[in-house]
Amino acid sequence: MKEIIYTITLLISMCVTLSANEAKMFKVLCNEGHELACSDLGHMYETGKEVKKNYVKAIKLYDKACNGVGDGYYPNCSYLGVM
Repeated sequence: MKEIIYTITLLISMCVTLSANEAKMFKVLCNEGHELACSDLGHMYETGKEVKKNYVKAIKLYDKACNGVGDGYYPNCSYLGVM
């Protein structure tokens, strides 16, 4: 069920502007081990979209996305390398 909710959330986020509520949802999903959610939240902090720009948080989230084992989505490591 969580995977379905996560997939729907990602599809919605591709269609609309990111919001503070999505940041909260990404934080919950990231804490549950979804690397893509960590990466998306890191991008929000890196760019300052709907959250206060914070490079330290962005790096920590990209690192968590890169080193996690939940989704197995390892292209997240490239975002960490860019930072």
